Amino acid sequence: MNLTAILSGAFAIAALAQQSPTVKSEPFNLIVLSSNPVYNGTYLNGLRAGPYISKMGFSNTTYKNKPYYLNTTKGSENSGHLCSAYTGIAPSNNLTIPLNFWLDNSLSTNLASSWMSATGKTTDGVGFDEQGLMGLRIGGHDDTKMPDAKQVVGGPKVLYRWVACKEFGPYGGVVDTLMWVVGGEPQNPTCYDVSLKRV
Repeated sequence: MNLTAILSGAFAIAALAQQSPTVKSEPFNLIVLSSNPVYNGTYLNGLRAGPYISKMGFSNTTYKNKPYYLNTTKGSENSGHLCSAYTGIAPSNNLTIPLNFWLDNSLSTNLASSWMSATGKTTDGVGFDEQGLMGLRIGGHDDTKMPDAKQVVGGPKVLYRWVACKEFGPYGGVVDTLMWVVGGEPQNPTCYDVSLKRV
């Protein structure tokens, strides 16, 4: 490989990085809107499940003012990856670790649980509409007919299928958690529809 090829590759990578730099949004809260008064007006919050991993639940207060931010690319400030930061004590000093939002589902149910963690799981992309409501960006469209290449090329669709459900918590006991309905009505009879609003 000659020097020209190496330099051309390096310039191409640098040009691509300049075209789509990561943009970190201003921090924000996510509040819950629901017809169920138990959830309405609460904050989306993490239930600690282990080091640097939290299952997403609800709280009347936040552990930190405006804990969330959105990592996006320039020109698409309303959709990207939902993140938070965990600050813990390291042997030498405070260490801040970014946590990423993702969903995990089981074949035994049509609900996916929501998490924030520093693990290598793929981050699920989210999008916000004009009212600040959060949905998931879904790349494939097969909800009305056979998948259509024009729809896929046209960009992701944002869906809103959030529910609050009772389930066993990370350390036992029943807790309220944020879930995503994969299809149909939620199998868990304790679920209520919720919306997540960015404020």
